[in-house]
Amino acid sequence: MFDKQLTFVNKTFKDKADAINFLIHEAAAAGKLNGGEAYRKSVLQREEEFSTAVGYEVAIPHGSSDDVTESFVAVSTVKKPILWGKRPHDFHDWCPRT
Repeated sequence: MFDKQLTFVNKTFKDKADAINFLIHEAAAAGKLNGGEAYRKSVLQREEEFSTAVGYEVAIPHGSSDDVTESFVAVSTVKKPILWGKRPHDFHDWCPRT
């Protein structure tokens, strides 16, 4: 489920949408998503319903769609915290469901 291709350290994102888009792009490039647009919509809808920020400067954005071809976890740390909900976060972890 963990893949070195989907582990990123000290990335710079302008906001949470940028982080989400980057990780979805990388997951699609690694063959974990077929296209990724339906998955992106699922993740963004989930964020609108309730922030996936869990505290301790960690957010775990996730979604579910038919785009997921293989379960995966993508992880990114950032150089500078970004606003995720009402608090800045500096670690992002993906746990998509197939």
